[in-house]
Amino acid sequence: MCMRDLTGYILDGRFLLKTQIGRGGSSTIWLAQDVTGKLSKYWAVKYVESPQKRPELLEKYREEVRVLDNLSHPNMSNIHYYAEKEDAFFLVINYINGDTLSHIVKSSGRQSEGNVVSWAKMLCDVLFYLHTVRENPIIYCDLNPQNIMIDDHNIPYLIDFGLATEIKRGEYVKGPPLGTSGYAAPEQYKKTNRIIDERTDVYGLGTTLFFLITGVNPKDTDKMPAELNEEISIGLNHLIMKCMEKNPKDRYQSIADVKQDLLDLYKYNDSYKKSLKRRIAAFCISALMCVISIGMTGIGYNGILNGNKQTYNSLYNTAQQSLGKGNYDEAEEEYIQAIAVNPDGKEAYQGLYSLLSAENSGQSTSAMTQRRVDSFKMNTVAESMKVVPNVLLNLSLDCLELNQVSYAQYASDLLNVLKTKSNYKQEGIDENEVDALAQIAKNGVELEPDHEKIKSAADKLKTASNESADDNTKIISDYVLIMLYTAYPDVFNDRNEINRVINESNDILERNKDNTEFAFTKKIPLCIMIASQYYLLGSEEVDAKAQNELFNNANSWMEKTGNIQLDVNDYILKGNILKGLKRYSEAKQAYQIALAQSPQNVDLLISLCQVCIDEQSVKAPKDKDYSEAKMYFNQITQIDNKNLPVVTLQQINSLKTQIGS
Repeated sequence: MCMRDLTGYILDGRFLLKTQIGRGGSSTIWLAQDVTGKLSKYWAVKYVESPQKRPELLEKYREEVRVLDNLSHPNMSNIHYYAEKEDAFFLVINYINGDTLSHIVKSSGRQSEGNVVSWAKMLCDVLFYLHTVRENPIIYCDLNPQNIMIDDHNIPYLIDFGLATEIKRGEYVKGPPLGTSGYAAPEQYKKTNRIIDERTDVYGLGTTLFFLITGVNPKDTDKMPAELNEEISIGLNHLIMKCMEKNPKDRYQSIADVKQDLLDLYKYNDSYKKSLKRRIAAFCISALMCVISIGMTGIGYNGILNGNKQTYNSLYNTAQQSLGKGNYDEAEEEYIQAIAVNPDGKEAYQGLYSLLSAENSGQSTSAMTQRRVDSFKMNTVAESMKVVPNVLLNLSLDCLELNQVSYAQYASDLLNVLKTKSNYKQEGIDENEVDALAQIAKNGVELEPDHEKIKSAADKLKTASNESADDNTKIISDYVLIMLYTAYPDVFNDRNEINRVINESNDILERNKDNTEFAFTKKIPLCIMIASQYYLLGSEEVDAKAQNELFNNANSWMEKTGNIQLDVNDYILKGNILKGLKRYSEAKQAYQIALAQSPQNVDLLISLCQVCIDEQSVKAPKDKDYSEAKMYFNQITQIDNKNLPVVTLQQINSLKTQIGS
C-alpha cells in the first residue's frame, strides 16, 4: 500500500509533519513539530489513510483511543491528540528518540543482566499501572521486543497499543487470536473459551526477557535461559521460567509479584542465604524471648510491643555491625527489616539513607541516587517517615534530581507527608523551601512545564532561611536552584542571579569538603550542574575572551568530580567543555568513555566525528586526512536512522560534506 507524502502538512494548524520515521501494516509514523508551543516540542503522528473504507480498521483505532483515553505514564506512548478527517485518521503521541529492543538485540546481541533487570522493573511499573488504573484492568496483550523502545537515557517505553484490551474478569474474549508468535501466552491462541487477564502480560514479559538475555526467540528453542547464557543468574533464570509457565495458575499471579522478585534476585545468592539463616535464627530467639516474657509476666500486648522493640534494636544493632564490616547488602536488608518491625524507629530510616548515600560504590551518582530512592520506595511507607523530616526532605530532593515523572510523583507524596504529618519546622527546615519543592514536584508530574509556577517556586527558594550558609536547608535550596537553572535555561537567563547561586554553592562546598554529613552523592551532581551552567553561558557568549573564561570555569567544576565514573551525559558535557577550550585530545577521550557505555548513541558519534575534524583543522589545516573522523562516521551510517530527528539528520549530512564521505 503506497501512502501519500505528508511532508510539510500541518494538522489542525498545529502539528507540522516533517519526515516519515516509521511504517506499519496499515499506517505510517511521522515526526511532527508543535508550531504553536513555546518549546517547539516534537511529536510522533500515526497516520492511517482512508480508514473509512475499512470500518473494522477504523474501529480498531477508535478502540485504541478509547482504551488509552486519559492515561499517562512515563514509560508508555501516551496519546496527546487525535483527529478523524474525511479520508484519514491521525493519532498524536509522544515522540521517543530511540530504538526498539528487537533492533538493539539484532544489532548488538544479547543484553547484560543489569540492563535486562533495569528495563524489566520499569516495564513492571507501566504494566502494573495499566492493570490497576481503572476498575477493569487493561491488558496490553502484545508484549514483545518490537513493541518496546529504549531512549537515549536507557529508559524503556511501551508503544503500539493496537491490541490493548480493557477486560471484564471471567468474560470470554471474542475475535481472532491476539499477540505475536513466540511471545503471546497460550491462552491468547485458544480457539474457544479464551480468557485473558494480568497473567497474560506476565507471560509476555517473561518471553521478552528470555529474548533479551539470550538473543533467541522462545519459540525457537526448548532450552532454559541458563542453558543459552551461562552468565545469567539463578534468580533471573527462575523468574523468567516462572513467568513463562503454560498454565496461568503456575505463573506469577500479578505483575507486582514479578517486580518484588526482580528486587529480590540477590536473595538467590549463596552469601545471602547464609546471612538469612543467621538473621532468622536471631529473630526466632528474640521472638522466643518475647513469648517467654508474655507467659511469665502476663502483660500480653505490652509484652509483644516490648518484644518488637527488642527485635528492632537487635536488627538495628546487627545492621550497624554489618556496616562496620563493609557488608553493605546485609546492612541494607537488616535496616529494612528493622523498619518493618518498628515503622516509628528513626534510627533505621537514618541508617538506611546514610548507607545508600555512602561513598562506597563505583556506580555513577545518578545510578546511586535512583537505587537509594527505589529502596525507600519499595520497602517503606511514606507516611511512616514523618518521624524523620530530614530524610523526607533529602529523599524528595533525590527524586527531583532524577527528573522523571514517576519519581516527581513520589517526591510529591513525600513532601505532602512532610507538610501535613511532620513537625519539620522544629528540625530547622524552612517552610518556603518545602512549599517550593512541592510546587516543583507537582510541576514535574505535569506533561507540559508551567514556567510561571517554576519561577514562583524559585522565588520561594531564594527567600528560604539564609542565617547560616552551612544549614542543610540552605544547601538544598541553592542545589535545587541550580537544578532549575540547568533544566530551564530559557526561563532563568539572569547571569547575576546564576552567578550568585554558583558563588554561594562554591562557598558551601568549600566549607563542607570534609563534612561527612554533606553526602558525596550531593556534591558530585552539584559540581556537574554548575559546570553545565558555565558551559551554557559560554556557548552563548560572543566575546572570545569571556567565552574562554566561562569554559575554563566549567572545566574547573568538572574537575571537582575527581576520577569517579560519570553518566554518559556527564562525559558528553565534559567532552563539550574541553572541545570549547580546544583541548581536542582530552575531549575525544571523554567522548570515547561515553561511547563505551552507549555505543549506539548517534549524537555522541556526531560529537566524536566533529572533534576529530576540528583537531585536524588545527593540527594540519592544509591536510585533509579525515580518516579518524570517517571511522566514527561509518559507525553512524550503520545505525538505523529512520527515527532520528530532522536536525540530527542535517548534522549527519553536514559531516558527510565536510569529510567528503
